Order: sequence, then C-alpha cells, then structure tokens
Amino acid sequence: ELLSSGDMSTRVSVSDPGEIGRVGIAFNQMAEELERDKAALISRSAELDTARNQSEKRARDLQAISEISRIISSEQRLDVLLPLIARMVNEKLGFQHVGFFLLDDSRQFAVLQATSGERGQDILVQEQRLKIGSPGIIGAAITSGKAQIASAVESNKSFSPDAFLPNARSELALPILQGEELIGVLDILSIHSKAFSFDNLEVFQVLASQVGISIQNARLYEQNVQALKDTEDAYRRLAGSTWSSLVQQMD
Repeated sequence: ELLSSGDMSTRVSVSDPGEIGRVGIAFNQMAEELERDKAALISRSAELDTARNQSEKRARDLQAISEISRIISSEQRLDVLLPLIARMVNEKLGFQHVGFFLLDDSRQFAVLQATSGERGQDILVQEQRLKIGSPGIIGAAITSGKAQIASAVESNKSFSPDAFLPNARSELALPILQGEELIGVLDILSIHSKAFSFDNLEVFQVLASQVGISIQNARLYEQNVQALKDTEDAYRRLAGSTWSSLVQQMD
C-alpha cells in the first residue's frame, strides 16, 4: 500500500527463510528498481524542463534582437545610432546597463560613446577611456577579438562591480566588427549572476553582427553625404571660375 501510494523507499522486513522470505526479497528488489526508475524520470524531466526554458528564452532573445535590428537599420546618422543601439538593447533584452565603446583613430583607446540604463548618463559624462590592453573583460575582448564573460559566482574569474553599478553581478563584452576590422565593444551588465553563459553566447553574437552592419552602413552613408558635399563645392567653384573667365572674355 505504501509503494502504490508513491513511497518508493518502502521495504519489507525479511526474516522467514522460506518462500515468504524469497517473496520479500523479490519485493525489495522490485522496489529498489522502481525507486531508481522514478529518480531517473525525475532527473530527465528536470533536464527537459531546463532545455525547454532555455529554448524559450533563446526564442525570446532572438525575437528581441530581430526587433532591435529592424529599428537600428533605419537610422543612418552615427551620432544617433550608437545611443539608439544602447537604449534598444537595454529595453528589449532587459539588462541593467549597456555601454558602447569605439576605438579612437590612434587605436590606442576605447572611448565610451553611448550608454543606457541605470545611471547611464552619470557614466557618460565621465568621458570614460580605456587604454587598449588594460585589465578587464573589455580590454580582453579588444585584444582577443572574442566575446568575454565575467560573473560574480565564478571562482576562476575576477569580477569587480563598476563603481557606478555596484549591484551588477555579471558582464558580457562583445567585440563589434566592421567587415574584418574590430571597431569597438558592446558592454552589457546584469544584476543576475548567471545572465550570460557560453551556451547562449551565439544569440549575442548575432546581435553583435547586426550592430556591426548598422554602424558600417551609417559610416558609408556619412561618407557618401560628405563626398556629395565635396562634389557640389567643387562644382560651384568650377562654375564660378568658368563664368568669371567667360565674362572677362566678353568684356
């Protein structure tokens, strides 16, 4: 009765050396097998629940990244695009802080260009500059060209909360590429200690690729606008010179 009610730890006391005793031994063996099977089913069910939750989160993140890509692809001005990227990542993916670093022309410093989230503007006014090769996961992402993850619960990695964001518990630094050239890093912080892992890193790399494409398009647009302006200026100078020469000839 105990076994049928779900108590798989039930065993019978075996003292009879005869047939009743052998029945008791067989019953106990059956109960042990049932207990192992139940434990295996519970474990497998937990694994399936974890896998389902991860799949659902991955689908939500990919949908959010698709929305971010659609919004940022329509912006062609770089000075507007970078804050828009930081704000969209912060809002759509629900992180505490998002910062955008771009390498300067000398490629010696990564300069904070845009930020969004808790105390974002306080950080931006500090004009934060990180020397290439400096310690930390942003420097490591620039040096290696690979995404870097740090968490407060990992014993093999040091995690130092930002002075402006003391509640942060994990950080992700995503290298941003323009073609084959590394141009900056997208820095994301979360208050959750296990917000990032190498299992879901592929999703964020999709985001980094879309951000790189948007920046490249914005820069190409600015170059085309400047080239058009230079052409118009040259045409005006040439037209002015031509008319001046023609008037002199007519005089």
